[in-house]
Amino acid sequence: MAASAPWHSADAAHTLIKICNRQNPVDRTVGWVCENLGFCLGERVSPAYMSLSPGFPGTRDLLYYAKGYVTHVMCGDSPVGIPTLKYTAAMVGVGRLLNVPDPSDGVVALDSCGLVAPFNASWQRSPVANYYVGRMNHVDTTGRNGNWLVSQELQPLEWVLMHHTDGMELWPQEDEQKPEATEDAPPPDKKRVVPGVVRAKNKTAELRGLRVVGPDLMKQRVEVIRGRIAEQRAGPRADRVDQDPWDEDRRTAGGEGHGGQVDNLNGG
Repeated sequence: MAASAPWHSADAAHTLIKICNRQNPVDRTVGWVCENLGFCLGERVSPAYMSLSPGFPGTRDLLYYAKGYVTHVMCGDSPVGIPTLKYTAAMVGVGRLLNVPDPSDGVVALDSCGLVAPFNASWQRSPVANYYVGRMNHVDTTGRNGNWLVSQELQPLEWVLMHHTDGMELWPQEDEQKPEATEDAPPPDKKRVVPGVVRAKNKTAELRGLRVVGPDLMKQRVEVIRGRIAEQRAGPRADRVDQDPWDEDRRTAGGEGHGGQVDNLNGG
């Protein structure tokens, strides 16, 4: 998954250098806004945003590799975004000072954000879509402002909740009691694939299914992680002396090494 990522670099990084240095009154006025948003660290540009400057080593390679893994993209095309006292005016002002080309989320241009998506990607203004574009600003897509329920275009958290488990493979606790196999019923599988949301033609039914499935999925994930942490703290078990429990998780979740579904969660 990718949200408001500047795959074509961000020309704004050069302008941020001048703003963060606060060499004139205008920059001093806006500098505190940029620092509050994490763009500046004191009088220096945040290393994260410096890495987005054009020509930064590795930027082009990131896009090349990401195209093979990113299957869900969220982009904003308005610096106004979800109306808030803290961020709306600030993002509009920052977007103008940074001269980000329209349409943009105030920091990243829309064409740069969508560059990682396939050429024939179906972009929609609804969180149901894999490729989601809405009137969100750069702060909205971080989840700070939650969802604006009156508009399908302003629901970034709904999009994340709806798609973050797509293709995820869940497995039960090892000590869970499993029913014994009988002649009429085959032994239960250890692994079961649960989609992030029950796919339905009716959007209302789909969202209703999400509200039911989402909390259960999160609860199972938390319980599994807690169990793994408890195992590590207790030390290796007798039947796992030479095994890394996290390696076993990756194998259980769909493949040896870094090819499994668990690792893919980090890259989208």
